[in-house]
Order: sequence, then C-alpha cells, then structure tokens
Amino acid sequence: MKTKDIAWELRFWLQRIRPPRSSQGIQTEDEFSMSKQVKLDETSALYYVDFIFSGKGYRFYFSEELKDLAPFALERLFTYRAFAQLRLQNKPVIDIGSFIGDSALFFALRGARSVVALEPSSRFCAIASVNVERNGMGGLIHVVNEGAGKSGFAQVPVDVSKRAEDPRASVHREWRSSGRDGVRINSLGDIAERFDPLADTVLKVNCEGCEYDLILGASRVELRRFPEIMVEYHYGSGALTRKLEESGFSVLVTQNRLELNRSFSDPRLEIGLLYARRLAE
Repeated sequence: MKTKDIAWELRFWLQRIRPPRSSQGIQTEDEFSMSKQVKLDETSALYYVDFIFSGKGYRFYFSEELKDLAPFALERLFTYRAFAQLRLQNKPVIDIGSFIGDSALFFALRGARSVVALEPSSRFCAIASVNVERNGMGGLIHVVNEGAGKSGFAQVPVDVSKRAEDPRASVHREWRSSGRDGVRINSLGDIAERFDPLADTVLKVNCEGCEYDLILGASRVELRRFPEIMVEYHYGSGALTRKLEESGFSVLVTQNRLELNRSFSDPRLEIGLLYARRLAE
C-alpha cells in the first residue's frame, strides 16, 4: 500500500471516531419544506415528492433506484447555507453535472435568469426534462445530454436502469474515452465557445471527478469568464484551489469528508465544496 493510501486510511478511521463538524451551516426552513411521502406517478412510471419553496408548490420526480438518494439531494441543495453563497438573482447559470434536474430547479427557483444543465447520462437527462417541464420551467432551463472535462467523446458505463448492489453505484457517472461516439465531453473552452456564457454567468460543477480535467485544463482567461464558481470536489481541493487562486479568484473550501465508495475507480474519496469568487484585476 502506498504512503498516501495509508495516510488516507488513518484519516478515514479517525473521522469515524470523531466526525468532522459541518462548516456549511443549515438555513431556516421558512423558504423550503418537503413532503416525506414518496408517491408513484402512474403517467410517467416515476416516483415523486412534493415540496414548497417561498410559498409555492412544486413536484420533484425520480426513478425507483433513486428513491433514497433523490429527496436527500434536493433537500441538501435547498437547506445548506454553502449553496446559498452563490449570487443567482437574474444571472445565467451553467450547471455541469445536473443529475436529474435538482440543481437546475434550485438555480431557477433561486432567481437565475436561465440555466444550461449538462448531464452525460441520457436516462438522468430524461428525468431532468420531466422535472423541468412538469414544473413549468421549459423556457428557463435547457437540459443538454453532454458532459464536461477533457474535450472529446466518451461512454457512460453505468446502467442506471438496473439497481446496483450499492445504491450509490447507480449514480456514479465516471466515463471513459471512446473516440468520436458516445456522449460529447466539453472542456471549459468548448463550453465558452458553444454556450457563449455572458459576463455574469455563474458556473457550478459536480461531475464525480471530471472537475480536475475541467478546471486544471482551463486557461486563466477561460476561468475568468465566470465571476463565481461552485465545485463539489471528490479527490481533495488542493490542486483546484491553487489553480483558481493563480487565476485571480478568492477561494473558500468547506471541511473535507472522507468516503469509501467502490463505484469509483479510486474508491478513497475526499469530498467537499469549493466556492470561488473572481477578484478585480
């Protein structure tokens, strides 16, 4: 076992003995509340929960294998203060790793002017489209079946239509290069060229490891097109923080959480949120 693996194992077991205190902070529930009752929608064969945000009712759809995960993911977005740091009012958002549309709904309801939601899994995109259309946000959110990272094309190997032994494996979206077939993978330069982000566009990245190719492979100019960047990292924040600070951003990182997840090629994860704000030149 390598030294870095031994160090990770020691930190992991220490974390189990003494769990880290959350640095995110929970908001009040005045704006958001969610039904705990999961129901089946027979017209779509999807399950759903109802939720209320700022006094209005909405419905969040998901597939059977996501019954445990999806409501938790939605609630986490709306109730943890870390996500509320983003200044979204009347701003466009590029949402990389949109999953089944939970983050796109969050951005739209938080006041975003528009959302481009990229998700490499075609099945997740289909569910995201249901969430967008049935909540009346078709003119606001544009769902795109593409990924991000190192420019090219890739296959998404996980078949999420089948329940995995570990439910978390069904949402892992690690991919491999495949030549000019499969899902298109966009570098940050590709995204800038194809989706033409405006000067105030907010960038959110949660793509199960692609954040390193995406951010580390971007130029200073490409990064500085975005005044605010939120990244969920999976293998530590050090390299990402250095890159963003060198590119003229102030960076705030939440406390790391170590997790062992064998659905990843390297199962020893170090997960947290990174928030970057562009500094004036």
